[in-house]
Amino acid sequence: MADEQAFRNKIQAFLKTRYMQRDDLTVSTVERLTGGYSYETYFLTLEWREGGETRSEVVVLSMEPECGVAPPYDVRPQYQVLQRVGKLGIPCPAVTLLESAGTVLGRRFFIMEKVEGINLDRYFPDHPDEQDSLRTQYAQIIARLHSLNWPELELTTLRFPEHDKAFATREIERYQAVMKANEFTPQPLMAEIFSWLKKNIPVSERTTLCHGDLKVGVAGNFFAHEGKISAVLDWELVSIGDPLSDLGYVSLVLQNQSFWNKEDFLHTYEALTGTVVNRDSLFFWEVFTYVKWIVMGYPGFKIGLSCSDLDMRQISANSAFLPWLKNAAAMKLGI
Repeated sequence: MADEQAFRNKIQAFLKTRYMQRDDLTVSTVERLTGGYSYETYFLTLEWREGGETRSEVVVLSMEPECGVAPPYDVRPQYQVLQRVGKLGIPCPAVTLLESAGTVLGRRFFIMEKVEGINLDRYFPDHPDEQDSLRTQYAQIIARLHSLNWPELELTTLRFPEHDKAFATREIERYQAVMKANEFTPQPLMAEIFSWLKKNIPVSERTTLCHGDLKVGVAGNFFAHEGKISAVLDWELVSIGDPLSDLGYVSLVLQNQSFWNKEDFLHTYEALTGTVVNRDSLFFWEVFTYVKWIVMGYPGFKIGLSCSDLDMRQISANSAFLPWLKNAAAMKLGI
């Protein structure tokens, strides 16, 4: 954030037009969160008078980044989905305001509540008596998400798959385009992996709402508080598509975490949803997850090198993990 005072003045003026009942509204503090590699996130402390009393609250502002690891960015689907799913048994932050024109701060943003809790990977080891329950809750939330009647949600900002291979095809095209736009040199191994993906697209057996980033562990997207998963965060990759895209992501995450055994998770998910996870299709989505992670690394390098809001974590993280991820993807395919 180049000019904190200018930022504060702009957001304060905007909020005054939206919270008309709050007299003398001020944004007393602005704190940018250092976690996360995608959207820019800020804590805002709001103070005002209402009904003769002085009140305050901390809210969260999530804004499209100048440079990010998963382009293209559009804050509107995330906001619309959070509006809907929070009322249907999926723990997530309540959203309150959307600025969809991008004229207030130069980029689109929304405001949501600050959720109680800490990252699940920090909470989990310190609460051994709650671990079985937390694992079950994790599976229940994913099963519930995939069981929602998504046509009834009227998610007008999301594209629906036109046929049973459309979602996978679009995902491959998206990440191949991001790779092409951000690679520094030709990547023959990635070209070979993309070729394999295109030749092995599975038929989608179900179409559901998908989160896209259901990771636990470092920089995970689950918060826990008082024995419960209090929120699922970071819905910027939300889509309507094949639920195995989420399960493939979860499968790779779990094989490198002490949180839960992959097969135990899948059996629990199958029991909760009454479905059978096609392991051949799951393999495709596991390979695609590696590709997704690898591709995100290349715009990540650019954030560290050339974005006006430099993020040196991207250079160090991607230097360490990109070679390992490429090798892991190649080994999985036997190439």
